Amino acid sequence: MTSKTKIAKGRSDFAGLVVRLLFLLATVVNPIFAQRPVIDPGGIKNSASYTPGVRGLVTILGSNLANQTATATTTPLPTTLGGTRVTFGGTPAFLLYVSPKQINVQLPLPGGNTEDPIPVVVTTAAGSSDPIAADINNFSQVGLFTADSSGCGQASALNVSAATGAVTVNSRTNSASPGDFISLYGTGLYSSRPTIPVPDGKPAPPSPLYEAGPDAFSVDFQPQAVATWEGVAPGLIGVDQFNIKLDPNTREGCSVPVQVFSFGTTQPVTIAVRKGGGPCVEPDPVGYGEITWERASTTTVSGTTVAETLTASLQVSPGQVIPPAPSFVNGDDRYSVTHIPGPLCAVPGYGSLAAGHISAQLPSGNIEAPVVPLPDAPVPHLTIYRATLPAGTIQPGQFTVSSTGGAGVDKFQSSVHIGSGIQVTTPLANRVIPVNEPLVVNWTGGDPDSWVTVKLVGALLDTQAVTRRIQVRASAGTARFELMAGLVFVPRLTEIVFEVTPDPSQIVTFQAPGIDTVRHSWKYSYHFPARQ
Repeated sequence: MTSKTKIAKGRSDFAGLVVRLLFLLATVVNPIFAQRPVIDPGGIKNSASYTPGVRGLVTILGSNLANQTATATTTPLPTTLGGTRVTFGGTPAFLLYVSPKQINVQLPLPGGNTEDPIPVVVTTAAGSSDPIAADINNFSQVGLFTADSSGCGQASALNVSAATGAVTVNSRTNSASPGDFISLYGTGLYSSRPTIPVPDGKPAPPSPLYEAGPDAFSVDFQPQAVATWEGVAPGLIGVDQFNIKLDPNTREGCSVPVQVFSFGTTQPVTIAVRKGGGPCVEPDPVGYGEITWERASTTTVSGTTVAETLTASLQVSPGQVIPPAPSFVNGDDRYSVTHIPGPLCAVPGYGSLAAGHISAQLPSGNIEAPVVPLPDAPVPHLTIYRATLPAGTIQPGQFTVSSTGGAGVDKFQSSVHIGSGIQVTTPLANRVIPVNEPLVVNWTGGDPDSWVTVKLVGALLDTQAVTRRIQVRASAGTARFELMAGLVFVPRLTEIVFEVTPDPSQIVTFQAPGIDTVRHSWKYSYHFPARQ
């Protein structure tokens, strides 16, 4: 069955979700008369995720925004509803819903995006609000709709059977089966692109389909593939649709997080997954940890700075498969894309484990690692243990970490032998990297069985980090990037990074009561800001 057929079948089943997607519920209050409307600071948000962003369907929060509560009942959508009018840069917006405290509109895009913020004004019989500046050129604020219209939790999603094409609403009592399709609905991407000529204020037609993309997505915070179809949702106003195929090995559960990567990262919404469908079942939690000693140096034209740290990450999730051990292939040359984290939502079952006090045993004495927030955490409130070590601490030798034990993980002690770093001999600080000739980098030192990964890191639209990397043994002393011209790389090179890590056979692995697997390792990293 084709993706287009699945979309057509899903339209009637999706009718029950339209109210949630387009006419988001708001608290009905008594009418307020004779007071000018006021838009809250930061009160212009994506209607799906409720994060800051002005694209597609937009929610405006404030006071005195309307003298009554009214919902549009006809199309094209009106530009005046219940006596309220909204303009973006002087252009009237199409209104779906108005109330004293909330307005839902479809963003008008006459002439396309603008590089400068534009004023948003709400007008009622009592007068006009003060203008609030809004940026409509922010591609990172794509949001996914949720069943309760909160922006987090159960996605507004459809199950599509790969075998029969049957379409049903995803819920805790009606799971998707691994290997089947899921349709997600959002706003802020294709529905507001002037290059896709969907008439403003009108539902997108079922034929022709306004197709675009596809973009990548993740399930359970693990990248999977690209959407099988995406574009403007047929029959709906201002709504984007993302059809994705679940991997046959997708883990089961009632709150499996899903994200879409498209000019930014959507908030993680959840779907229910169970083999064969039916009511979902939560899996047992799995604990996984990483302890890493790292010496990181950054070299610029002004000199070199060094930071030495001990980090212990002890996390738990519902049934998530423990990541495989690092693997290396000599001479392997490939690209990867890292998506900058987007809005965060709590996901049931994901958390950090407490292990009491964790300390590093050094010749100069013990140093305790305090608990700090986990950078770039996929969900809120995750933490790690991190200690800043004295300069010169990390060098070849035996290093030990101890834990007193806590509510999540019992006490443990682990030792690892740290190997040697390298000395990069190729001048790289602020160097211009040409694209029409090979790039050769050299170094000395390092243990023969260690690995050196050389990375060229760049930025794409400030929402993605694109990396080209080569893996070689430290004993090679050199790495060569062939011609970059004509290859997909990055429009803006930000840095060159060398990472020295042990052979996987030398990584220490242990268990402790409360955690299934902990890997204990080390790394030297060398950062060189660069230009292309």
